[in-house]
Amino acid sequence: MSDNLATLSVVMVGYNVKKYVADAVESVLNQQYHRLELIFVDDGSEDGTAEFLMKKYDGRITVITTNRVGLAAARNIGATKAGGDYLAFVDADDMVTVDGYQRMINSLNTSNSDMAAGMVARLDDRNGKRYVSPHFKKGIKAAAKRVTIYSNPELVYDSTAWNKVYRMSFYKQVGAEFPVGKLYEDIPTVMGLYLRARSVDLLTDIVYIWRLRNSGHVSITQDRLNRTNISDRLEMLDLTYSKLAANQDTDQIVVALNYKVLNQDLYVHIADLGSVSELELTEYRGLFMNFINKHDLWRYLHELPLFQRVIYQTFLGEDDALFYKFVNISHASKYKKVLTLLKMWYSPIVVRAVLNIGVSNGKS
Repeated sequence: MSDNLATLSVVMVGYNVKKYVADAVESVLNQQYHRLELIFVDDGSEDGTAEFLMKKYDGRITVITTNRVGLAAARNIGATKAGGDYLAFVDADDMVTVDGYQRMINSLNTSNSDMAAGMVARLDDRNGKRYVSPHFKKGIKAAAKRVTIYSNPELVYDSTAWNKVYRMSFYKQVGAEFPVGKLYEDIPTVMGLYLRARSVDLLTDIVYIWRLRNSGHVSITQDRLNRTNISDRLEMLDLTYSKLAANQDTDQIVVALNYKVLNQDLYVHIADLGSVSELELTEYRGLFMNFINKHDLWRYLHELPLFQRVIYQTFLGEDDALFYKFVNISHASKYKKVLTLLKMWYSPIVVRAVLNIGVSNGKS
């Protein structure tokens, strides 16, 4: 298909996002790539989001309303209505850079890859500052065309649906669907797409702005102590491991995923446990311990950065007093972390972490 005839379908999903949605919609409508349709799926908003959109953007976007079916189901509904040659997803509190889609589609047009992924910046609502997301820098280390997750297993760090453009024929051919009724549904879905893609293009250009909310309802990724949130994340990671097990030659991808799960997926929740009671801490510990046992992640703990090793040592080693001490500075500066470690150098658990001796699970 000629470059100037290809159409991009953008599926945006939102619930009670009237405060942010105009920024999101206009970031799509003002794209340098003009041949696009925007399908907004309003998942039962109670703040007038759908009415606002239909009045402000009448005729420029398609608005579909659903009755609280959840993000995954709403995305699936939007994708079935999409008629473009390419497909992209956007969350309704985020934004796309003005040339984001143009850059990814240009890349796909020259490479013939099945999907393209670009860099992500976080937007801090408090001060309006943007910074490149460190986790995405681990996944997209350099610009490249026609790679695969087999050649670049670090792509496990780039598991979000929305910083990408997919060839619609590929998306439909693999029968991609987000697991309905679950949070973190991106993780197994994107993994499935990576595993089936002939090739993937990687862009170091920032294509997507991921908002960090500091008022009103927090986003899913910010609600880190919610039990359903955690359970869904672990379930989606289980599904991801299952997808890898169902494919051949995925050993290196599994190794990369094991480290990423400890370094990011579990740690972001554990690092927020400084305010919970000891009883709650025990319950959370059991939840994470079961998952670590299930996937035999113990042997990867010693590969983590020093401070993360200390957090895991104290958390899994059931030294609650030390855990609270360290976890409550887990978001502090590197200087404060090092100073605290030096003050606690005599602790056996800290010594074990410094010497890189892993937490024992009773098997080693």
